[in-house]
Amino acid sequence: MQSNIQLRQEWMQVLARAGQDLHRYSEILEQSNYQCIRAPETGMVMVRARMGGTGQAFNAGEMTVTRCVVRLDDGQLGYSYLAGRDKKAALLAALADAHLQGAESSYWHGQVIQPLQAQQAQLRANVKRRLLHHELISSPWFVETTNAKHHITSGFFKPCVTGPREF
Repeated sequence: MQSNIQLRQEWMQVLARAGQDLHRYSEILEQSNYQCIRAPETGMVMVRARMGGTGQAFNAGEMTVTRCVVRLDDGQLGYSYLAGRDKKAALLAALADAHLQGAESSYWHGQVIQPLQAQQAQLRANVKRRLLHHELISSPWFVETTNAKHHITSGFFKPCVTGPREF
């Protein structure tokens, strides 16, 4: 059986990866009364990396994040840190975190986390299938498609419709 910390780490990962998919759950998540302890705000964080995963750490660059903290009427606090500038998604993720810590945790897990997990698993399977297909084609630099050119970067296909900077 997983500890509460491990369960929370798992749902926080799902919420952090959900992005705009959280907007589908806004109606049910916002039904409860809540107070914003820290309203959604956008800022920057420094991303650190290691060469080869084991070398000396270096600053890879900055990344935009949005954070939020809410308190439900029952006293549960919910937190979120999401990549990007979507303040509504940060609010919804914090609300989901607060609900998931409450007495109806299993309800919220079934209504929000499990569908998002399934969607994210399907997305990972599609990417894996596309990468496997990429390894099987004869030329790694050309992919024949119907309507778009594709740039291949780090093994991912990124459609380039109007120019090399728009992916």
